[in-house]
Amino acid sequence: MENGCLNGVTNGNSGNHAASTAEAAAAAAASAVSPPLNERSLETVRLIGQFLRELGLAHSVDALVQESGCALENSAAASFRRHVANGDWDAAEECMQSLQSLVTEASSATEIAFRLCEQRYMELLEAGDYMGALNVLRNRLTPLKFNTGRVHELSTYIMCSDAEELHRISGWPGSLGGTREALLDQLQQFFPPAVMLPPRRLLSLLDEAVQYQLAKCRYHNTDLPVAEVSLLADHACSRDSAEFPARCGQVADQHQDEVRCCQFSPDGRHLATGCKDGAVFIWRVDDLTLRLSVARRYHIGEERGGVACLAWSPDSRLLLCCAAEDSSDVLVWCVSPPPLLPPASAAAHHHSLLAESHPNGASVVVNSASVLSGGSSEPQRFSRGGTPEESLTTAAWFPDSVHFVAGGIRGQFYLFSLEAGYRKSWDFIRVVALATRTDRDGNTAALAADSFGRVRQYRFDTMQDETLLQEDGSIIAMCLSRDQQVAALNVVNSGLRLWDLQHRVCLQRLAGPGISQGGYCLHACFGGLTGNFLASGSQDNCAHVWRIGGADSQPDRLSGHSGIVNSVAWNPQHHGMLVTASDDCTIRVWLPTGRALSAAATDHGSGGTAATDGSSGQASANLASSPATHSPSDSNPDEDDDDGILE
Repeated sequence: MENGCLNGVTNGNSGNHAASTAEAAAAAAASAVSPPLNERSLETVRLIGQFLRELGLAHSVDALVQESGCALENSAAASFRRHVANGDWDAAEECMQSLQSLVTEASSATEIAFRLCEQRYMELLEAGDYMGALNVLRNRLTPLKFNTGRVHELSTYIMCSDAEELHRISGWPGSLGGTREALLDQLQQFFPPAVMLPPRRLLSLLDEAVQYQLAKCRYHNTDLPVAEVSLLADHACSRDSAEFPARCGQVADQHQDEVRCCQFSPDGRHLATGCKDGAVFIWRVDDLTLRLSVARRYHIGEERGGVACLAWSPDSRLLLCCAAEDSSDVLVWCVSPPPLLPPASAAAHHHSLLAESHPNGASVVVNSASVLSGGSSEPQRFSRGGTPEESLTTAAWFPDSVHFVAGGIRGQFYLFSLEAGYRKSWDFIRVVALATRTDRDGNTAALAADSFGRVRQYRFDTMQDETLLQEDGSIIAMCLSRDQQVAALNVVNSGLRLWDLQHRVCLQRLAGPGISQGGYCLHACFGGLTGNFLASGSQDNCAHVWRIGGADSQPDRLSGHSGIVNSVAWNPQHHGMLVTASDDCTIRVWLPTGRALSAAATDHGSGGTAATDGSSGQASANLASSPATHSPSDSNPDEDDDDGILE
């Protein structure tokens, strides 16, 4: 490797003399280094030298070169860097002649010449040398025949009357605004690292190492900036100090039967829970204390087999509910007030879906104005025909909060809209679980887990379908990651399986006591700040929480329930808040240790009764109010002691 000098970059006046001096010193010291540095050590020295240079420690760079005998950069590259930093464009172009053979691609040499001339042109305009700028435009930029659109744009800047107008119109900050340094950063990508190091290479490697440690940390759940993480020790959050839902902060016992499902609204302000006896509770989340309080109660009728599915619309206004059995309709309540007018884009987003309906079924028209306005306390009911053989037990919203799909194990799979009710269907699809995601073309696709152990994708706009994956057992439940690229499947006798939907491969198998036996309908969900946690219910009366991609594949167990944990829900806004729903007729709110202990202290101070966190032995506050006094048949939320959640 040719010797180089970095000192000339930080001290332009030293010129070639400083470069030759440092090269000579490096060459003289090379024979004195014992033992000789291996390739990794030489690379490390170069990175340290670059870092010191970026800090402006020129003398330290010289000392490092002299003692290590390692040239930090190709001599021609060092001269090129110095000339660009000093704005000596003729010398920079001359250096490029000797570096041209080292450029990674032949076409890159033209782009390098173009960017050098562009910077030179802009600096001449800034200095008021319009004739010099015109000469560069005509005789240097134009003959390159590169990016003619940019050349035409540059030609308009010559009409600027002064530097201030040039900066304002072009958005170029000027020669003193770091543009030369930015130009060097851009040009370094065209050279091999052995010739010219990528900018801030050492800092980039350190940041990547920190990000890797954060991703592997079992309990990390904050947006701590990478620059604030210490490099002196490996990063590791403790369970009790992290923003991880480690302790129970509230036990709510208003339900009178097994709680089967729970789900937070996308805005994190409300929680919906559904019960075996048909009760549906809407809970308000206190933004400060994260305590739950009952805001509304609904009831779908115990004869329907209880609540099987709850789903919030993406705009957090509407709550969709499916019964467990013998239910031919889907119920929709308006929970929050709508905007004055539905967004026009929402109605147009799936216009093609509304253009036609299935030839074999009559569309059921609903009072969509009532659903959108929340004018009725009764739910709106959506069905295709209401025949006894139909059973809709699962559903999922489209992103527009206007359309949703619903299906069941008896072969029904329908698309509904709030405006017109039933729209389209796929026949004889025995649906176990549903989700929606954005397809490659930007339109919405429905994902259906069916009774054959498959997850298939259905497009209701084009009526096309395809199989994404095939499991070797029956799928019980399904949820998607926040980026819609990973599906978590609860498979009978196999636990949880994580699937990459893009590459259609199984990423990970999560098994353990309580989640791998039997055919219980145990629901899971992704959560946390970056969506890297996965929580699941279990038969061992605990919730299990995994760190996806973490160093440890064993889950954390949240114990305290005295019955099977059927469902879990992670608050999408308060990332340290997790709710579990159980056969013991309670829901538990799990919070970071500090918050949970604070809630317990507040409850004791106000005369509340402390609860014990079951087998974990962790103290928690029983912040639940007295059991609901309404009879199971109560369906009017206005009779609640709360004024509802129409805030």
